[in-house]
Amino acid sequence: MAIYRLFTTIYPLVCKELSLILRGAYRKVPKNLQSLIFQDTLTAFRLLPEMKTRSAVSAAHLLLQSVEATLPKQKKNLAVTEYKNAMIAHKRRAKARQEENAFKYKLINSYHCISAWISGNNSSKKLKSSRGYCRYCKTIVWLDNMKCFDDHIGLNPEIQKIDPVSPSQLLNGVV
Repeated sequence: MAIYRLFTTIYPLVCKELSLILRGAYRKVPKNLQSLIFQDTLTAFRLLPEMKTRSAVSAAHLLLQSVEATLPKQKKNLAVTEYKNAMIAHKRRAKARQEENAFKYKLINSYHCISAWISGNNSSKKLKSSRGYCRYCKTIVWLDNMKCFDDHIGLNPEIQKIDPVSPSQLLNGVV
């Protein structure tokens, strides 16, 4: 990972140096050295899709401008084609990374929602519904201040107690 970070910081510098060499010295050097410079230029364009920074893209664009200004027609066409292919690949990878990050973001949001829902289910306040179980009537009734609508006169207050019923208990009672 450290090598990759180093490489991504060096890439713009290399492109700028190649650009300067192309503009300043390409026509003055021997053919074998011109060939090496051209191969390095193509390699720089081929490495562009691996780069994640905007500075790398702008440096590659600067290199392209130098290529268009200095190289002969056949080599220029080859380099421009290589640059265009590299930019297409770079944009596709950037879009894939963006979609991957968006998917991760959605996953994290879903995880937080689910964990909040699960932790909410453990809360007694969240578990309560607006219904309860009357021990005397032995039925599920609507809660009204924890009292049954039917009057249970003369009964022990313990028996008159209404127990809150959770939505899952209510569902189990219906099923």
